[in-house]
Parts: sequence; C-alpha cells; structure tokens
Amino acid sequence: MKFKTITNKRLYLAITMALVMAFPYKTFGQGCYKDTRKEAINTFAKKNFQRAKQMFNAARSCPDTPTNNDLGYWIKKCDNAVGPNKQTQNTELSFAQKMALYESEGDWREGMMPVTKKSDWKKQESSQDNNPFNLPKVGFINERGDLVIPCQFIYDAMLPLTFFTHMNKFSEGLAAVAKYFTDNDGEVYYCVGYIDKSGRTVIPFDFSFATAFSEGIAAVSEEDFYESSTIYFIDKKGNRIGDSKFYFVQRFHDGMCAVMKDSTSGWGFADKTGKIVIPCDYEKVGDFKNGTAAVIDKAHMPNYEYALIDKTNSLVGNYQFRPECLEWMDLRECIAKYENSNKERHFVCLKEWEKRRKLENNGEWKMDYNEADFACMLGSCYKEGVGGAVKNTDIAIEYWKKAADYHPHSLFLLGYTYSEMKDYTKSREYYQKLIDKQVSSNKKDYLASAYYNIGIQCYNGQGMEPDFNKALDYFKKAKEAGGKSNCDDMIEKCNHKLGL
Repeated sequence: MKFKTITNKRLYLAITMALVMAFPYKTFGQGCYKDTRKEAINTFAKKNFQRAKQMFNAARSCPDTPTNNDLGYWIKKCDNAVGPNKQTQNTELSFAQKMALYESEGDWREGMMPVTKKSDWKKQESSQDNNPFNLPKVGFINERGDLVIPCQFIYDAMLPLTFFTHMNKFSEGLAAVAKYFTDNDGEVYYCVGYIDKSGRTVIPFDFSFATAFSEGIAAVSEEDFYESSTIYFIDKKGNRIGDSKFYFVQRFHDGMCAVMKDSTSGWGFADKTGKIVIPCDYEKVGDFKNGTAAVIDKAHMPNYEYALIDKTNSLVGNYQFRPECLEWMDLRECIAKYENSNKERHFVCLKEWEKRRKLENNGEWKMDYNEADFACMLGSCYKEGVGGAVKNTDIAIEYWKKAADYHPHSLFLLGYTYSEMKDYTKSREYYQKLIDKQVSSNKKDYLASAYYNIGIQCYNGQGMEPDFNKALDYFKKAKEAGGKSNCDDMIEKCNHKLGL
C-alpha cells in the first residue's frame, strides 16, 4: 500500500496559491443558497414548519445568498403556520448561534455542510506559526446547525487542485475525506477514505486520490498522485470493479464515465464494468445525458466545435459551435478569442456565461470586476446591434448600470450614451461618478476623457447655461490627467471667451 507523502512544505504552499489563482473568489459555497432554500420549501410543504424555518435561516448564512431574496417571506409564513411559540423562537436563536460558530467550506449536500471553526481561524491568524499542516480542519454540520462530525479532515486548499470538486462533499450517503498521518520516521503524509453521515469510516483511508460516488461507483488510486496516478473503480463496499486502470477520470452519468487511458491519450468513456467502450480519441468530452454526450476532436478544437455522440460512438448530427457544451475556462477563452473576430460567437458566448451565472444564483447575475467586464461587453453588443443582439440602447444601459460599480468603462459608456441621447444631466452624473472612482483609486485611464467631455458640455451650454469658467477648469484638469492637444485648443478658446 502506498500513500502520498508530504516532504516539501513549499510544494503545498504552491498548491494553495495555485488554487487561489485558479479560483480568484471563494467558490466553495456556490449552490448553498439555492439548494438550502429548495429543501426548506419542500420541508414546508410537508408541514414541518419549525424545521423549515431553521432551514430558511440557514439559507441566510450561505455565502452565495443574494441581497434580494424571499427568505423573510418564507420565515414569516413558517411563523404564521406555527403561531406564537416561545420554544420555536428559542430554537431559532440557538440555530443562529450555532451557525455563527462556523465558516462554510462548501455547500449543503444531502443535508450536510462542511465547515471549519471560526475560532480555529482566529488562532491561525494570531499564530506566528506558518506551518500549513496547522490550518483549521473540516467537519460537518447538519440542518439543525449541530456539528455531527468533528473537525478532523484536511482543508481543501491543502490538497492537489484536482481534488477540488470531490473532497468534503457528501454524495450518495458517503463523503471522500482526507487525514494527516505520521510514519515511524516522523514524516507527515495524507490518506483519503470515505465516511458516512455519522462520521464512521466506511472505506478505509487507503488512497492517495478518490472521487465522489456517482451511480454507486467512485474512482480511487493508491499510487503517488504526482508520479503514476493509476486509478480504478470501486463500489460502496470498497471492492474493486474490473481490472482496468486509468490516468484520469470524471464521474458516472447515464452509466458512462469519461476517462483518460494514459497521459498521452485523449478522452473516451468506460462503462460500469470498467471497460473502455468508446476509444480515448477525443480532445474534450462532456457527460452522457439521455443517451448522448458532447465531444470535440482534434480537428475541431481550434474553433470549439462540438458534436454529440451516442453510446455506440456514432455521431448524432454534425460538429458545430455549441457554447452550451463548453467548460467554464473554454467559455471564457471563447469570449476573449471572438471579441474582435466573430461578433456572433462572441455574443452567444456572453449570453451563455450570463445564463450559467444566473442559474447559480437564483436568477441573479452577481458582479465583480471580471463579471462586470462581460456585462459591459453585452451592453455594447446591444448598443451596436451586433452578433445577433437586437439593437436597443435601453437594454445596453441596463447592462452598463449592472457593471457600473465595478467597471470604469461602463461608467464612461453611460456618460457618453446619455450625452448622445441629449440627457446631459445624467451624462454629467455618470462622468462625475467615473471621476470620483478614478481619483479615489489613483487611476487615470478614463480621467482625462471624463473631464474633457464635461468641459465640452459646460462650454457649449448642453443642458445648462454656457459656463466658460467651469469649462476652463475641466479642460485644465483633463490636461493634467494626460489629455493631449485638444485640451490646449479648448483652453485657448475658453480664455478667449473670458477675455483672458
């Protein structure tokens, strides 16, 4: 039996940084709000109002809960259904207190959420010891907020990036978790095993790699993950399925699992006996659903053109551009690739991105700088009417407003577009917001243009009486911010008007 030995602390710190770079914002909680709210509504429908109220309150603590939500409405419905009840109120307070003790390290899965203790994080922050092995450990709480499985498992960031979607998540009643062990020489290593919802070890900690169960099957390896990851399938009793070994695998869907045979092969599919039934010839594959899966071969990879195949590896239709089949990173790459070369593909990729983000967040597209960049692009598509977008300035403005708090170009476009619409008051409002944000962040990329455009409105008397003193002041600021010869021309004209 072989285990992955930890011999280099720097290696694991590098893994942690790679994880942060690959996922620039915390994604562990995605889906928590949607799933918890859905379970709470189902519980309410079963007339278990006290439990439903607890779960709606739990949804409030999810890291992906939108600002505009209907949890208050549902909690009030629970109260009305139960009636005044002191015991219920005490239970609610107790639940809130319990939730306040923990940091979520994943979403709700099968009534369980992985957590770390906030007190452990505070100790870590105040400690001078930067030993990565001392990071807070992960345990599990139930829907009542009780810590039913003690915090003893390895925090996700301390494991290889490929573990990200599998570890510390319950699936089909079991969760793959990892622990640290020490050998006789004092060397620290980790091993992976499976636990049930009581915390009992169901499949021993014998593995260096393990996936979540799907359709009763998981994939594991006993070899050093970094050297020769030889992966095979097991059932829920830990029994090996078949003799096949794989370099990498996904999860079972519709009786099929995407696999790579070795480090030089492409992707194919294995069935539940572990036999490869579709050759590993594809560059990328999606999961089987309703008898078909999306695949892309080497010839069609440059243009991201997918086809659908059935379980006999026969094509269902032809290869074509299918943004709905693209993975997240591919979709992001497509947006960048086609921005200047193919407006139609650029637009449909942006719309697919928006659709997925809204599905993740109960219909809301949450903004940060990266998301705002895409929203700004969508607004420009509608403004110009390109790529299949209906030409509609009002729709464009709505996208730019969504992005305005995070993306300076959106503020500039709002100022410019309202000026085109001769709504100069709103135009100056957004230009001024842009100026304030640029000054506060010590940036100048849009500062000169914003100052200059307000100066033009003051000079021409657009939406106001002509004010050459104000215009002169704005043109001088535009020049100081990097404006070129046009600023000098307008400064000279203002001086002439003012008799200076």
